[in-house]
Amino acid sequence: MLRKLAQENLVLLQITIVTLNDSLRKILEPRAPSIEDRIIAIDKAASEGIPVMVNVVIRYRPLIPGIIEAEVDEVLRVARDNKVKHVIVEFLRCEASELEVYKNLAYVKDIYEYTWGVYSPVKESSKIVRPPLHYRIKVLELIKNMSQRYGVNIALCKEGQKIF
Repeated sequence: MLRKLAQENLVLLQITIVTLNDSLRKILEPRAPSIEDRIIAIDKAASEGIPVMVNVVIRYRPLIPGIIEAEVDEVLRVARDNKVKHVIVEFLRCEASELEVYKNLAYVKDIYEYTWGVYSPVKESSKIVRPPLHYRIKVLELIKNMSQRYGVNIALCKEGQKIF
């Protein structure tokens, strides 16, 4: 069925990557396929005639502070090596009460000492937070520079127009 839809240019295959660290992946996504299985799915799509160069997207999300900085180079290299030309990035959003979980998993923990911003148009009632703007801009600049080096297009998801 995917092959038929691809012939009509009606397929957009999106593969989500949270982390390349399999130990972390098992904690964050205990029932999800391994990264290796996800890459195999990309290869299988290509071998079945689904136009990988145009229609496979990696959703690199959520960008977890303290982990993203150590992994972004490798994720973009994996994208390039597997002929993925488009990566959508989106920062972690979670309840403030969950931040300690991510801090404990992070390689670098200093961003968790900052006040995180509320993520909601109705700020007074939201418990959902995201990393501070200065941090998001710094990380997006890093991702932008690396994506240019690897020839991978980057798109933002739910970051708003003010970020760049």
